[in-house]
Amino acid sequence: RPEITEDTPECYANLMNSCWDHDPKKRPSMKVIRNTFGSWAFRGKNKAEFDQAEAKRKKLIELKIGHEFAEKYHSEAIYTSRLLSDIISKYFLLYTLDSNYISAELELDIDTESLSSQNLSIKTQELNLETDDDNVGKRIKTR
Repeated sequence: RPEITEDTPECYANLMNSCWDHDPKKRPSMKVIRNTFGSWAFRGKNKAEFDQAEAKRKKLIELKIGHEFAEKYHSEAIYTSRLLSDIISKYFLLYTLDSNYISAELELDIDTESLSSQNLSIKTQELNLETDDDNVGKRIKTR
């Protein structure tokens, strides 16, 4: 049986202990367990007790993860952990830079607006040529 830690809500610990009773007849039925969990999750029963236990659990975790924990390495470890926040912030900075891309190698500016307008005028000319042959009175509008 798992150990009931000090950050476990008392109502939850009581339910666990009742499930472990030596006499199976004294153990709660599945319906009782379901209703108990439902009252905690959906009706907010014992909410303050769960909130207090969660705060205690977080504090215990913070105490365990300190400078001592981060600086101790196993003698046979080949990999080390590091925080991702620095990596994420660098990626975010690169991702959010201005969208006027410049090729560093060739030192060329890429003007996507003029490329798309040139492409559009070529397509417009092609459409006008196709329509002039078959239907002289009809024109195709393009944007």
